[in-house]
Amino acid sequence: MLIQNKIKLLLNVLFLVVFPFTVLSQMTKEKTDRLCEESKKTTDFKAEVQKIDSAYAIAKTIHYREGILKSRLLKAAWHLNSNSDVKSSLRIIKEIEPDVMGSDNFEQISHLKLIKAMSYVKLSFNEQAEKELTTALSSAEKIKNDDLRHGRKAIVFMSWGAVYNDIHPDQKSKETNQKAFKNFKRGYEELLLIQKPGTADKLSLVNSSNVLGHYYVNIKKADSAQFYLHKSLSTAEQLNDYEGVSYASAQLGALHLMKEEYMPAVKYYEQSIKTAMLSNAAKPLLVENYLALSSAYEKLGDKEKHQKYLKAYQVLSDSLNINYKNGVQQAVETIGHDIHAFHEQDKQGYKMWILLISVITIVLTAASFLIYRRYKSEKLSKEELKRQLDQKMDELNKFSDRLDPEDEEKLKEVVRLAITNDTSFLIRFNELFPKFSEKLLKISPSLKSNDLRICSYMRLNFDTKEIARYGGDTVRSVESKKYRLRKKFNISSSEDINVWISKL
Repeated sequence: MLIQNKIKLLLNVLFLVVFPFTVLSQMTKEKTDRLCEESKKTTDFKAEVQKIDSAYAIAKTIHYREGILKSRLLKAAWHLNSNSDVKSSLRIIKEIEPDVMGSDNFEQISHLKLIKAMSYVKLSFNEQAEKELTTALSSAEKIKNDDLRHGRKAIVFMSWGAVYNDIHPDQKSKETNQKAFKNFKRGYEELLLIQKPGTADKLSLVNSSNVLGHYYVNIKKADSAQFYLHKSLSTAEQLNDYEGVSYASAQLGALHLMKEEYMPAVKYYEQSIKTAMLSNAAKPLLVENYLALSSAYEKLGDKEKHQKYLKAYQVLSDSLNINYKNGVQQAVETIGHDIHAFHEQDKQGYKMWILLISVITIVLTAASFLIYRRYKSEKLSKEELKRQLDQKMDELNKFSDRLDPEDEEKLKEVVRLAITNDTSFLIRFNELFPKFSEKLLKISPSLKSNDLRICSYMRLNFDTKEIARYGGDTVRSVESKKYRLRKKFNISSSEDINVWISKL
């Protein structure tokens, strides 16, 4: 009897100790899940990351595996969406992918593959992105909850549209444009099937309307573009979605710029910049906005604001180039890791060689992209571009003591950008010759960006015909511009302007 009483007492003590712990554990799991859901509903990036980090801290403390994976996925998406930090996003994906793929949670699997795909899209690794999206879609189709399934499929289709929309100009065609539109529209239609849309679904609808509006702007269908962009802007404003407002405003600015309505364009671009700053996001969009505003103010004759936004464009563009290089390095490591994991599963001889070749191909692709992303080659074949580039470099080598380039490879890149009329030519030229534009502006502060561009061509010893051909201008127009520059610099008619420029 005494033994039975002791056993009952021991059981009661265990119950008093274990039961509260079980209840507490359940409560903290619920709090983790609640914080993750709340992070999806907020449009404030700072508040969003605080909730995600809190959820992760709680889940890690109580060893809640589902909560750890969920919060880490959200953090990877946050890095990608808040400031295009591809490197951090892929680092997290690489860390949690084995656990996520080993589960039967199709929503998480689809989410992980989607984030991974969009990271690759941002770096133009489109072949890898499509493979990840294929898995993301097949996993999304297995989600049992109808609204969750439609929501996830919508995001996958929109991302697939981005793959075709963001490819290199050399690969773009009527077919790729149609594929982009088809996927964007399918994403939009999936969102309309959701019976009880939550905040996250409404945010997806904002994004979907934005990309459709952007598509119609590009093909110059103003009425359709206006319909989707105003719908996106209205919904984003209701949700206090600053990023959505920023994108919609930028596209409306582009729409008015296309119609040569410069004052409305300026209004929308400035609204886009203001809201992008509030969201601490969309840096690539800010770069486009600064460049577009610089152009709009130049058309309006406001020289001060033209120069202000041109300078802002140059500074932010350089910053994004650094982030891009870091992202490429991380992507190559991640893809290499994927191939290695597959290699471990099957060690047959022929597959080992295939994987080895794949790794080499990926590394070469990444390295080549860093070089070739800076120029457009729609008008020139690769052979013709190489011929012109070699010819120009031979000419410049005769004047190496006068040009004094820091590095011949850097000079070659600048010449390539000049020949292909790339928008980043002036930025790279100023990096190679940092004092050149400054000296010109001291002599004539009223110089415009196009004036500086022509002076830069002359500094590289391009003659009038070459400047006209590569700049998409007429010889007569270039001659007129050079004549006006001669007057601005007070160069006598007896002096060669190219020689004068080379002595700066």
